[in-house]
Amino acid sequence: MPNWCEGYLKIRGKKKDLINFIENEIVLIKRESIISDPQYIDVKMKDTGIDCSFKYNKSYNEFLYLKNTRRFFVESEEISFYYDSYEDEICYLTLDIKQAWGIDIETLLVEHSKKYSVDFNIFASECGMEFEQYITIVGGKLLKNEKRTYIDFNFEAINPDLGG
Repeated sequence: MPNWCEGYLKIRGKKKDLINFIENEIVLIKRESIISDPQYIDVKMKDTGIDCSFKYNKSYNEFLYLKNTRRFFVESEEISFYYDSYEDEICYLTLDIKQAWGIDIETLLVEHSKKYSVDFNIFASECGMEFEQYITIVGGKLLKNEKRTYIDFNFEAINPDLGG
């Protein structure tokens, strides 16, 4: 059983670009039981005129996954962001995430940043192995990829209870 590196994935981009990324790169996985084959269901954002959202019944049998990754899950119970009516307005989305052992998707997110014209900022922590990760990708370029360890993790880390 892995340790989990947990934290936040912040995504910045225009409304259409955020929707395009979410609908093409995040998938809903459903299972009838622990032994049943999973169903892969495309995420479709609902646009109300002031916000875009996708809701589901987060549980052991229903969860969100970032495609083409190794055990990277979106832990948020809803994906949603607000926007104004301006076409070129920059929107922001923050997702609770977790990945087994550590965040290991820098190359994939660099490609997603280029392809979908979105930027990523990740903060994640793993309390079992006592480290934090900070990753920033802007305009398809990896600007920051830091892994921090501490002498006294419980005192120095931003959130020493996150992950594990």
